[in-house]
Amino acid sequence: MKLLNELLSQGLISEESGKEIERELKKSGRTEEEVILEKKLVAENSLFELKGRILSFPFRDIKPDQIPSDILELVPEEASVNYKMAPFAKFENFVEIGMVYPEDIAAQNALRFLANQEKFRYRVYLITPGSLE
Repeated sequence: MKLLNELLSQGLISEESGKEIERELKKSGRTEEEVILEKKLVAENSLFELKGRILSFPFRDIKPDQIPSDILELVPEEASVNYKMAPFAKFENFVEIGMVYPEDIAAQNALRFLANQEKFRYRVYLITPGSLE
């Protein structure tokens, strides 16, 4: 609940909203980001910029329509959907990967596996769920 605590400490959401989010998190099992975005308490980009600072991942606001299709093919669609990640740039043998949940161990392992299979190095950036769609 680092994200929720940070929003509260910065005064970006009220104590009441914080308690409501906590109740929803315990009841639903969803992520902090999903609940906060559903309640429209903080703009998506602002929330993920804050998350990036907390996790020490650089945030990127990517535009899916500006990513060449050959870049998108570096990560299979199933992996992209399941692990909420997508490549968005490539320079020689180095790929920039956007992830909604870079803290997810399963997603990290999947990315490592893909990079080994396809023989590329990568750098991870935090992206919003909206940019992944």
